[in-house]
Amino acid sequence: MYTADDYIYRFIYHTASPFGKKEKIDGLTTIAISQWNHYFNWNGRFVAHSIVQFFMQYNKIVFDIFNTFAFIGLGLMINGFSRRRSDKHSDAIILFIVFAFLWFFIPEFGKSALWVSGSGNYLWTSLIYLSFIMMCSLKKDTNVLLLVGSIIAGFLAGATNENSGPASALIVMLMMLLEYLKDKKFYLWKLFSVIASLIGSIVMVMSPGSQARGHMSMTLGVLLGNFKNLASLSIHSYWIPYVALLVLYICAYRQRKLLDNSTIMSFIFLIGHFASVYSLILSPEAPPRTLFGSTVFLGIAIFMVVYDLNKSTYSVALKYILAVALLGLFLRSGLTAYRDVNYTNLQVTQEYRTITDAKKVGKDTVTVKLISEPKSLYNAFDGTAYLQKDPGAWMNLWVANYFGMKSISGK
Repeated sequence: MYTADDYIYRFIYHTASPFGKKEKIDGLTTIAISQWNHYFNWNGRFVAHSIVQFFMQYNKIVFDIFNTFAFIGLGLMINGFSRRRSDKHSDAIILFIVFAFLWFFIPEFGKSALWVSGSGNYLWTSLIYLSFIMMCSLKKDTNVLLLVGSIIAGFLAGATNENSGPASALIVMLMMLLEYLKDKKFYLWKLFSVIASLIGSIVMVMSPGSQARGHMSMTLGVLLGNFKNLASLSIHSYWIPYVALLVLYICAYRQRKLLDNSTIMSFIFLIGHFASVYSLILSPEAPPRTLFGSTVFLGIAIFMVVYDLNKSTYSVALKYILAVALLGLFLRSGLTAYRDVNYTNLQVTQEYRTITDAKKVGKDTVTVKLISEPKSLYNAFDGTAYLQKDPGAWMNLWVANYFGMKSISGK
């Protein structure tokens, strides 16, 4: 069900305050008005929050269906981009491992892939900047249609979020450099797309709302502190993929494939991964879910080499062993996550039923039984603001607005 910011984005945005008249989002015009206000009063992520507000117009099941396809699309894009660079056919076992990688290493899975507001900011935007990168991997001469399309794609990719957008532009620039060094080719439309991407990033970051809320002291001590925190977070989150990638590079070296096109591209995506992580030293806060794009870039770096080494005897045997092990781990992890998410869903469904039943008999105040503490990072309610006992609490007021109630309290 919905949680935290979802209730806010059901309405035309003015401020984060739950007071005052609320007009529900109803079509593209109201979304545009809302994002204009949002840009000046909260932050510049107009691409991500336009996606969120589009889905908040409809029943939750609409989002659930499309979000499922978005997640499947992300896995297919990672797999497709990885295999294409090594000129290998898609491999079902590797594809399964790609999705297992996403399941285990997407940070705060519930908040970044299942929560409407989180998914709009991280899962859905990943499809935009990956599409931009994939578009710029084409080797086609400049024409008007390609030029216009790449500029639009670049601008939207740059405006997705503060770290993955600029990192995707860096990846494209490194791809252009590689093309020039290897093939002596330079495509003008790619240059314009990168410029558009950088403009998109600047427009997003420099929004008055972001500047007002995100002020941070740029002292050396603060930056070093942020760097240490990010290094600790990335090592804690990715030490297994880092070790796996190091082993893959050693295998590529032993097989004299370290300078293959796919391995060089893997290095480029690894640079993009580190850029998306450590650019956050300029951010006043960096919750784990902001590393979503970092996970995606690291996954592509890994699976490019996996596909390149796929045909050796040892790699085929290891692939099947790894797949079986991951399947066992996933079944255990997935069942635990399902139980927790399902239990929370049943509790929130009961809250909704209590509220709607009260409305049916003409009541404008209601008391609901509060949900239990979530136990899994696969649960979107873990760490997000939701109903409290106090009817005057911030989220209680927003949920009351959503349901058209005077007040909602918890027990």
